[in-house]
Amino acid sequence: MIALLSFVEELRQRGCGFRILSGSRPVDTTTASGRLLFHISAALAKNERDVIRERKIAGLASRALAVARAVGRQS
Repeated sequence: MIALLSFVEELRQRGCGFRILSGSRPVDTTTASGRLLFHISAALAKNERDVIRERKIAGLASRALAVARAVGRQS
């Protein structure tokens, strides 16, 4: 999503707009509300990636602890 944000910003600097026409709510970055919605969507996507990463790290740590206990190691 970061690459898309950079691309849309580059388009804006060149005087172009970006519009998403499909979906339940079209997004038009040539308007203030469209830019806001686009950036909120990007922030939510980044947050979701961060949460997935945190859960994955916690799961790997939990599994490593379980394996260590199974072979008789104490943490």
